[in-house]
Amino acid sequence: MAQRTSSSSRKKTSSSPKPPSAPVAEPQKKSRVLVGAIAVLGLAAAGCAAWYFVQEENKAAAVKAAVMTFDQATAATGTAQKALDSYVSCVTGTSNPARTAADFQKRLAQANGGKYASLGVHVKADCTPPFRAALDELRPRFTSTAELVSAWSAFDQSARSLTDEADKYSDKLSAHAHEDQVDESMLDAARKWSQSGTSDDEVLRFESFLTCAVPDPKTRADKDAFSRWASTQCAQETPAYAALMDHLRSECAPKLATGEPRPSGEEHTAFASMRSIKVLNNSMNIPQYMLSVCTEHARRQWVGADGQPFVRAFGNALGKRQTLDDAVTALKPKPPSPT
Repeated sequence: MAQRTSSSSRKKTSSSPKPPSAPVAEPQKKSRVLVGAIAVLGLAAAGCAAWYFVQEENKAAAVKAAVMTFDQATAATGTAQKALDSYVSCVTGTSNPARTAADFQKRLAQANGGKYASLGVHVKADCTPPFRAALDELRPRFTSTAELVSAWSAFDQSARSLTDEADKYSDKLSAHAHEDQVDESMLDAARKWSQSGTSDDEVLRFESFLTCAVPDPKTRADKDAFSRWASTQCAQETPAYAALMDHLRSECAPKLATGEPRPSGEEHTAFASMRSIKVLNNSMNIPQYMLSVCTEHARRQWVGADGQPFVRAFGNALGKRQTLDDAVTALKPKPPSPT
């Protein structure tokens, strides 16, 4: 009986149905995770795009600012060069710019004939103030850029030192004012000798000067001999140069006022054939050429003796100006590297 009950119990147990299992939610979880991942990736992509856009905008703004700074600095260096050229032109009385110290010394020797007595006043009143004002105006255009401050300060200092030396130089030239005026009077008389409208009296007074300046009557009477003689007198420094200039200034130049002694009729006729002969690209007559070379050589000596600090100051200013130019060139924006 017990066995049948046990057997019956086992049968009931084995034949009873299993309870239904809970629904599986795994596919929904995966779907939600996938959607979230896509959303995160989308936000990340949007963030990256926004960051990239901002970076590109910043780069473009930086390049634009760099280009503007370079353009402004380039314009300022051009203004600085023009100011320096204008100052040199004012001091030397020539529009030709000087690009080396040697060139500047040559300009000084060629310039301001007959003006040495008043050159100091001219430089201090007409040349230095505008140049210093230009430097004052340029200062903020360079000091606003940190990379240019040092180069600008060096140029500014050298330029102002140049004006100081110019004042000293022009003051020294006043010691040569008398010689300079005499030299210019000889040149002026030589110019007028070939000009139409010159009075007979002026012609004869200059020819009286020539008979004193050219001692040999055979040389005076022959235009070719006269040309050869004139071309050798002051082309370069010779031991006789100082004596020649002293002779022209002290003994011959006074005859431009007195006209005595008058040249003979024969000499006057010989001189007449030379009055129309022009040399140096048809720009001046033979005596004028001789005197221009002689008097320029005198000024070269004066510049060599009195103007060396001024010439060195100009060379220093040119060097600092080039350093400033190089500093500006270094600001030029580099082309963007390929991405």
